[in-house]
Amino acid sequence: VADTGLGLVTAPCDAVLEAAAGNPLALRELAASLTAEERAGHRPLPAPLRPAGRLANVLARRIERLPQSARAAMVVAAAGDGANLVEIRAACGRLGAAADALAPAQDAGLVTLGDGRVAFSHPLVRSAAYHLVARPSERRSAHHALAECSAPDRAAWHLADASDGPDDAVAQALHDAALRAVERR
Repeated sequence: VADTGLGLVTAPCDAVLEAAAGNPLALRELAASLTAEERAGHRPLPAPLRPAGRLANVLARRIERLPQSARAAMVVAAAGDGANLVEIRAACGRLGAAADALAPAQDAGLVTLGDGRVAFSHPLVRSAAYHLVARPSERRSAHHALAECSAPDRAAWHLADASDGPDDAVAQALHDAALRAVERR
C-alpha cells in the first residue's frame, strides 16, 4: 500500500481528503489527528473523523452559540450523516426538540435543509458537532433516537453506535442486516 505524502496509506487518505473538502488547513489538521494505526490503515477510522486544531475549535464555538435544542438537533443530524430530514426530525422529537430545531443552525450557515435532507456546510461542521460539542452520552442518545426512526438495517448500525459495550441483541441486528445485504446483492 502506497504512502500518500501525508503519512497516510490510500484508504485513510481518501477519507481525510473527503472530510477536508478542499481546505488545506483541515487536511493537515485531520491527518495529524489520526493515530499511527489509523494512518497505516490497521484500524478503522471513526465516522465522522475526529476534528482537530484551530478550525475545528472555531466551528465548535459557532455550534455552541446555538440554542440548546439546535445543538441537540445538530448532534442528531451529525449522527445521522445527513439522513433524510423526516428521520432526523422524528429522532429530534424523541429527544424533546421541536421539528424546526435545525432552523437556527441553518440561519447560522452551518447546515442547509432541502431535498428532504440535511447538508452540512462543510464536513468539519459535522465532525465538530459530533465529536467536540456532543458528550458521549448525547451521541449515544442521538443514535438510539435515530435507531427508533430508521429502517431495520440503518437502525442496526445506530444501535451499534449507541452501545457502550458488547450487546447480543445489537450483534444479532447487525448479523441480520448483513444477511439482508447479501440477499440484495
